[in-house]
Amino acid sequence: HLGKLSTLLEMVRKASRAGVWGVKIQSFFADELSPKWKEKHDYYKERELSWDDHGAFVLECHKNNVVPITSVCNIAHLTRLKDLGFEYLKIGSAESWHEDLIRLAVMQKFKVFVSTGGRDLDYIADVRGIYAFFHCVSQYPARLDQANLFRMWEIKNKFKSKTTKENHYGFSDHTNSYHPQWNLPSFVASAMGASFIEKHFTTIEREKIKDGKVSIEYEQLNKLCEFDRLDQKTKMEFLDNVPLSLFLNLESKKNEREIIDEYEKRWKR
Repeated sequence: HLGKLSTLLEMVRKASRAGVWGVKIQSFFADELSPKWKEKHDYYKERELSWDDHGAFVLECHKNNVVPITSVCNIAHLTRLKDLGFEYLKIGSAESWHEDLIRLAVMQKFKVFVSTGGRDLDYIADVRGIYAFFHCVSQYPARLDQANLFRMWEIKNKFKSKTTKENHYGFSDHTNSYHPQWNLPSFVASAMGASFIEKHFTTIEREKIKDGKVSIEYEQLNKLCEFDRLDQKTKMEFLDNVPLSLFLNLESKKNEREIIDEYEKRWKR
């Protein structure tokens, strides 16, 4: 959305029309950047959403029958997000070690998603009551053969006693949206039982945005929603024709950890 509220609200409406369950923004403010990232201040300032924008986003989501969600990395914002009407929060991979942030969000009755990225699972904060853990490949974009989707089941089994009783798990798909088979990782994750599929979505020309290569457009989003609504038998029949070995390549792990280590240092503590 490039920090433009009108664009964001248009995205909410189009995402709703495509059939999504929820829409997520990011709650960050350029003035909170760590000294190491200060040279990015102007870039982030242009793209941040004001608190008034957050409120307008929540209202637009409710008008369009979708759930408003945001990513957060600062404990100080939790109360304000609660007051604005957010019930779901995501903790990104770079913050997945941040036990105080996650624990306080759970204590404030948020339904919390935690993304695992390329981390070893033993490094993820040990907090009970998390709503769902997400498998995430932190390459932007990742190749299809780097999706490593069986890690979703590893996550499910590892954190079974930590999540809420529903034991949800999900997949943040950052594979290349220009690939002819761009839909395969998300389709397979859905067929494997993921409760949530997260994709970057835009209504802006993808060449004009930083995450354009991992962002999908309206028609693509509509196809993902259509597949997700299929019954499980039909999904499993689709899965029978997919070479699952395609999703077992682990070579990106080292690069993922380096990416996460860099983003850990982005915000003040």
